[in-house]
Amino acid sequence: MEERAHALIAIIFLAVFGVGAGLVAWWMMAPGVSRVPYVLDAQGSVAGLGPGSPVSYHGVRVGGVRKVGLDPRNRRHITVLVAVDTNFPLPEGSYATVASPGLIGTKAVELTLGSGPNNIQTSIASPAHLPLKSGAMSGLMHNASAIMSSLKDTLKSVHELLGKQNREHISATLAQIDEASAQLVQLEKAVRPSLKKMPGLITQLDDTLGDARKVLVQAKTLVSEARQPIQAVGRAASAAGALATQASQTMLPGFDALLARLRTLSARLQTLVDTLQRTPQSLIVGPAPVRAGPGETKGTPHSGG
Repeated sequence: MEERAHALIAIIFLAVFGVGAGLVAWWMMAPGVSRVPYVLDAQGSVAGLGPGSPVSYHGVRVGGVRKVGLDPRNRRHITVLVAVDTNFPLPEGSYATVASPGLIGTKAVELTLGSGPNNIQTSIASPAHLPLKSGAMSGLMHNASAIMSSLKDTLKSVHELLGKQNREHISATLAQIDEASAQLVQLEKAVRPSLKKMPGLITQLDDTLGDARKVLVQAKTLVSEARQPIQAVGRAASAAGALATQASQTMLPGFDALLARLRTLSARLQTLVDTLQRTPQSLIVGPAPVRAGPGETKGTPHSGG
């Protein structure tokens, strides 16, 4: 009796499910529903998608999946035929992704609109093709094996890093770090008083620099004032040099001629003095006659003066 009741419940469930699936298919295929077809070219797994799966945009349903199957032109590719409301045109550059509300549950197709200036042209005779990308969860599940392999390699590296020898080295390094930290703390305590004095020293340095700046300004003023007498001295030196040049050009030749005449006069006076010292009477009677020398003609010779 109990087995018959379970069988009856199972039959009723299958009947309700079949009727519901038929109603959904009729609703999607009914001529009164204004929808246009698109073919989605899957780039990954479409597990969980089937006829009746919703097609939505930001959570709002705008169509449904009609058929999931292999591409007749290439059996390695999967195509998904969807119908989208005609009042929701898709611009150029649009694509679809496989979305899932969680780890389990019915999959759905989520549309992402492109930014093209024109809408994609599609029809029942020639449906337009859109890329169907894997969702974040599908991509994660697809790459789970690669992620686990990478995780195993990471754990193996960590195990090797934490070997006995490395652990001892790490412990020694940590001890050195602790010692260096303690020394840094002591150094900070020793330097802290000097750091407290730094603002006062900086203030004194600023004052000293200010005073030095004032001294430099005064020195600049003194240099400017002293430059004028120096320029006057330079002009006087230039004038004296010009005067000396002129004197050298005009007076020195006359002075040299005068010295030559004085030398000649001095020589003649010396000769006269010598003559008077030898023959003082010559001053009264005149110079004595001089005998003619060999080869000279007779007569009155000329005096040597």
